[in-house]
Amino acid sequence: QNKRDEAMGNLPKAMDDLYGLVNKTGRFTDLDEYRKRLLKDMSKKTQECAEFIQDEARFTNFWIRTGSNVISGSRVDEKVREFTEAFVDLRRRFTEGGMLETEIRVANLADLSITNNLPYVRGAGLDSGRACLEGTRVKTLGVLREWVNNPKSDAPRVLFLLGGAGTGKSSVAHSIGVYLGTRRRLGSFFGFNRAFQADRPLTSVFSTIAHDLANWNSDFRCALAAVLHDEGHLIGSVDIAKQWEGLILKPLKTVTLVRPVLLVIDAFDESSSADAPERRLLLKHLTEGSGKLPPNFRILITSRPEHDVMRVVGRSNDDHLRLSHMILDDNKDEAMPDIECYVRHTLAPDDPEFEEPLDSTDVRELAAKAEGLFQWAATACRAILQKPAGRPLKRRFDLFMIAVSQGGVSSLDGLYRTILEDLFASDDQYLMEQFRSVMAQMLCASSPLSVESLAEICRLATGAQEDEVNVLVKDMGSLLSGIYIKKSPIRPHHTSFRDFLTDKGRSKEWFVDLAAGHPVMALGCFRVMNNRLSFNICRLKTSHTLNRDIADLEARLSISVPQSLSYAACNWKDHLATTHPPDLQQELSRFLRDKLLFWFELLSLLKSINRAAPSLEAALKGYDDAESDSSKELLLDAISFIRRFANAIAQSAPHVYMSALPFSPAFSRVRTNYLPRFPFLPFVDRVRNGWPQDQAILSRHTAAIRSVAYSPDGRRIVSGSADTTLRAWDAETGEAICELSCGCQVLGLAFSPDGRHVAAALSDSTVRIWDPMTGEVVGEPLRGHPRSVWCVAYSPDGLRLVSGDDDGRICVWLTQTLGMANQSIHDHASCVRCVAFSPNSQYIASGSHDHVVRVWDTIEGQAVGKPFVGHTDRVTSVLFSVDGLRIVSGSRDSTIRIWDFETQQMGPFVGHSDAVEAVSFSPDGHHVVSGSPDGTIRIWSVDESMSVESPGDVSSEWPDSALTSSVTSLAYSPDGRRIISGSEDGTINVWDADAGKSIGGHLKGHSDFITRVRFSPDGTRFVSASLDSTLCVWDSTTLRPLGELHGNTGWICDVDYSPDGRRIVSCDRIIRIWDAETYECLVRALVEHEGYVNCIAWSPDCKRIASGSDDGIVQVWDAETGRAVGEPFSGHEGCVNSVSWSKDGRHVMSSGRDGTIRFWNLERWAPAGEPLHGHTGHVHHSTYPPDKQRIVSWGEDRTIRMWDA
Repeated sequence: QNKRDEAMGNLPKAMDDLYGLVNKTGRFTDLDEYRKRLLKDMSKKTQECAEFIQDEARFTNFWIRTGSNVISGSRVDEKVREFTEAFVDLRRRFTEGGMLETEIRVANLADLSITNNLPYVRGAGLDSGRACLEGTRVKTLGVLREWVNNPKSDAPRVLFLLGGAGTGKSSVAHSIGVYLGTRRRLGSFFGFNRAFQADRPLTSVFSTIAHDLANWNSDFRCALAAVLHDEGHLIGSVDIAKQWEGLILKPLKTVTLVRPVLLVIDAFDESSSADAPERRLLLKHLTEGSGKLPPNFRILITSRPEHDVMRVVGRSNDDHLRLSHMILDDNKDEAMPDIECYVRHTLAPDDPEFEEPLDSTDVRELAAKAEGLFQWAATACRAILQKPAGRPLKRRFDLFMIAVSQGGVSSLDGLYRTILEDLFASDDQYLMEQFRSVMAQMLCASSPLSVESLAEICRLATGAQEDEVNVLVKDMGSLLSGIYIKKSPIRPHHTSFRDFLTDKGRSKEWFVDLAAGHPVMALGCFRVMNNRLSFNICRLKTSHTLNRDIADLEARLSISVPQSLSYAACNWKDHLATTHPPDLQQELSRFLRDKLLFWFELLSLLKSINRAAPSLEAALKGYDDAESDSSKELLLDAISFIRRFANAIAQSAPHVYMSALPFSPAFSRVRTNYLPRFPFLPFVDRVRNGWPQDQAILSRHTAAIRSVAYSPDGRRIVSGSADTTLRAWDAETGEAICELSCGCQVLGLAFSPDGRHVAAALSDSTVRIWDPMTGEVVGEPLRGHPRSVWCVAYSPDGLRLVSGDDDGRICVWLTQTLGMANQSIHDHASCVRCVAFSPNSQYIASGSHDHVVRVWDTIEGQAVGKPFVGHTDRVTSVLFSVDGLRIVSGSRDSTIRIWDFETQQMGPFVGHSDAVEAVSFSPDGHHVVSGSPDGTIRIWSVDESMSVESPGDVSSEWPDSALTSSVTSLAYSPDGRRIISGSEDGTINVWDADAGKSIGGHLKGHSDFITRVRFSPDGTRFVSASLDSTLCVWDSTTLRPLGELHGNTGWICDVDYSPDGRRIVSCDRIIRIWDAETYECLVRALVEHEGYVNCIAWSPDCKRIASGSDDGIVQVWDAETGRAVGEPFSGHEGCVNSVSWSKDGRHVMSSGRDGTIRFWNLERWAPAGEPLHGHTGHVHHSTYPPDKQRIVSWGEDRTIRMWDA
């Protein structure tokens, strides 16, 4: 009977073996008919077996069961054997023919090949060595384990573990991670570190977590692979919101996980600055989005109690958040015995037979000094253990405690000071200078350097005979890690030591000024490069293989390129000052003369060629404008060289020599300097004499480009075209990033202030928000305009978007909800052609074809004061002054008018003999520059024009002789020293704003009417848009073209950089967002306006774009996805000519053909106040000038008007 029972017990095992295999095929939805029939047989046989087992199990008593089987035992044995053999046979048949096990393995490998492509941060995971000592933090860890295992549906999903520096937060996090990891319940662990911020970006957190979850659970891996198969763009996406939705939530919806799962985010406070947009977004999804996770998921976040974290913790009572918190600072009673245990363990002698351990009194005394700070205890123990060899442990302990008691140490700062005083004589001036110098270099490094690398850079910079770094840091093991291994990066054991050294009020004589480290690092970097850079540094065997196809490239780099050289090549820019000291100038000249091409080669191999042009431009800033020498000329030419050939060099390092050098212009200084050194290179006959004007033309649009814009960070350009597409370009390389087909004209574009979104004003009466990184539309189109939207603009605070339309209607949209802030404003009698927000985002100025400028309250959607009436033709543009006190308006009546926003009185600038087509404020708000088809550019004194109803005085008039045709667009450089103008004949001129003289002659890159020129936020570049469908990016110093954004197919009506300079937005019939560095199209907004999008504007936070179009509609767009935000604003009677954002982003101002300026409240998604009337024709543009207190508009009535904001 025993054998019979054992055989019966093996039956479920055979079934489990079979069904375990079958379950693995769950992903195969297309099983062949043979296997489907087998599944039916399995189901039938399983049911029969279950009934047999149930029948035989009715006798639980062994002896009764034995007796009943005396007669029927052979039948039972036969049945057991029959079922066992049947299940074994079914398993064999199921795996036959199709090689099922192989199929499963192949499927698993396929999933791994997809999920392994996700960006993954190495070194940020769980470290058991950092866990608490066994037997410590028992109470805290118990609370955490209870929280993780809490099965209740209303249990907190998120727990914040808070505490000051050194309270042991990370140790607790690693401990709970180790505990759950051994039980297969740790989904992911991600630890931030201030020293590795560049290597652990916030945009890689969710991709790393998804990668960990895929490795942890095969079902999640299968689900994730399915998502990535359908949405491959997620692999390279830096959009945190899309990552959360696509990489975490979507896969989890199809996966059932029974056991508790913990995700740990350690040291959140070290991720970035508290006001970083990415940090806010990550925190939002981890907390507010946690409710969308399966109920058994838990998220542990450790952090110092910084204000953004505490703001979230303060909402713990919100039911929908389901979060809790613990404060380690409050657990000092628990910490005391734990610290005693830690001290006893850490200071235990290696061999108790030869050295007595510390007694309990000593241990308690040291633990008491820590006052609950584990970091204090850890640092103290390291200091005791590091005392000179030969002294007994007890003697070392006593000496340390004497020093502590004399210094009154009871804090980390006091402990750090005590240890430093013990290591270095503070009265030794030479030693203290050496300490401050080495510490400054170590702490100001862009990424942690090893002792060996830092020592080389320091030695080459200072010319020291001895190794200052090694000598100084060799005894600092209690404060710094990595000092005993030459190739290991050195950094403070704890960030509190860095904080102590860099705060003069805390560290006093030990204060380290990071600014003092940069000149030494800069000089050392150049000397490292000048010493080590060489031709074919990695000894590549052929020039015919692309970098990505070199199988052993990483190994070659490891052998041939030491860390000191790779650091210097990639980071020397970070250490440059605004002027070059003589020794640095000498090294820079040598670098340009002898090592430049080798540097390009190395950057290509390091996948960092995009650092080249910005680094060279930073070096250029160290020269005086009037200075002219051979090295500066070579530097200028090097910038043109890398701009022209960056794309080719990025793909293949040898093509620095094989392609770029031979094909560079005959008069290129790089060519004439380097080509004779490479006689083996192919000879290219009949090359250009100079760098071509079209060296960075972006040409993917197939019709006229209507609008372009730079991202706020200057790294991307966006363009909108009559080809119904919106494109984003990399402003550095000219590469197209992404494209969006809108289906209608993009009439206006605006980058959000944070550069994450572009708003497009479309001819189909909508505004759409576009993600210029992914090319996706954000949200639904903003509907509310009855006709084409001509202009769009973000508020400076990014909270609102305003759009103006052809019907004279203005709509203000809330950028967070994409809903209309209030009712649309419809007080203009004709097209709103231009809108602009005040710098404080509270007001919108709009200009219309009805000749009127209006100001609106962005919150209420009501008119502020009376309309500004005075123009006799269309108002084409409006702007607020920097302080918001004035408004300038330009009109087709050939006048510019400045309006006092408070008194609503105006002082028209009379002098143009034709329509005013372009106006721009100087950065300080004291001057206005205007351009007109009369062939002149004029500068007006704002202050002198403000006498009531009196004409403004012209400070400067630039006569016809300097221009070849009508002026159509103007822009001031950010520093106010230069002005760029675009003309009807397609030429661009650069002017000295003080002298009124043209600089560099006519710039020719377009073949038709220039619609817009814009400076990048940092002033190093400007972008131009034209009716010839092209967008050109220019170097504002060399006046040479850097690239062209291709993709527009129609007239480009507007273009602008995002406030952070990273993207450009443009519009024709389509809104496009471009990467300002690569010139790639990032996003194309799905424009639904009828006709062209005339104007665009970024919200201050770069998240949204407002647009205005032919159909009189103002629309707001998500700049990340290109999707319309909220309903469109309608109110203009006719086209919208311009849109702009209030500084707080809560209102959008639009101006239109109806002569009105309208304001739109993006919180209520409705008009804000009454339209501004004053112009007697179209309002070309309205905007907020730098003084923030007035709105300026100009229009067809030839006047510029200022309105009290």
